[in-house]
Amino acid sequence: MAMSDSWPGSMTQAAEELRRLARDVSDQVRVSAAVGLARAIERANAPERIDLVCTWALSPDTDERLALARALTWSTPVFVADLVLEQLAEDESTPVRAAALVAVAKHFHEDSSAYVRIVSKCIDDPDANVQRLARALFQRARG
Repeated sequence: MAMSDSWPGSMTQAAEELRRLARDVSDQVRVSAAVGLARAIERANAPERIDLVCTWALSPDTDERLALARALTWSTPVFVADLVLEQLAEDESTPVRAAALVAVAKHFHEDSSAYVRIVSKCIDDPDANVQRLARALFQRARG
C-alpha cells in the first residue's frame, strides 16, 4: 500500500502537516511529528520512501532534519538510510547529530562498515554528548 493510499487527503497535505508539527514550540509535539514521519516512511512505497527521506534530509529547517533523524530510529528499512544518516551526523545542529547517531545504532546491523565510517567521523565532534554516543557505538562495533 502506498503512503498516498493510507493517509487522509493527499500525501502533500500530510507532509505539510508533519512539517508544521515538526516546527512546533512544544518538544512533545515535535517528537510526535517524528513518530508521524516514521509512520509515513513505513507506509510509503520504496520510491516515495526515498523521496520523503531525501526531501527531509535536505530541508533548510533544523527541526525538520531533527524529526527525520528521530524518525530513522524506527527499524523501517530505507534504501538510502546510510547516506542520509551520514549527512545528518555532520549537521550543524548538535541535536540533529546526536539523533542521527541514535538512529545509526538502530541500523548498525544493516551495513556495519558504512555505519562505522559515520561513527568514526563523530568521535571528535565538538559536542561532548555526541562524542560519547560516537565512542559508545565505536566500542560496540569493535565487539
